[in-house]
Amino acid sequence: MAGNKETAAGRKKKPAAPPPRKPPAPADIVNQARGYAPACILALAEEVANSEGQCRVKAAISLLDRAFGKVGQQIEVTGKIEVDLAERIRRGWERVHDEGK
Repeated sequence: MAGNKETAAGRKKKPAAPPPRKPPAPADIVNQARGYAPACILALAEEVANSEGQCRVKAAISLLDRAFGKVGQQIEVTGKIEVDLAERIRRGWERVHDEGK
């Protein structure tokens, strides 16, 4: 069955659907949220000093996320990655991508 694009039952495999994407916020909402950014930063600074008002901090973070997007998460990879594995992944990706055409 190598190279065959059918299942054991003889049906064609469906290509994997891409993950759903979150629609972007309308520009006017983004601009309004950015207008509150300085006040949000001040609210966060006040809360750090006073350590009260969890709702206020969550609202400030929400507005900043809406205005500027969430901060990316850095991931550290340790260990050895074989070129052979990367090549196999690339070939598999191309095969899946070509099946969808």
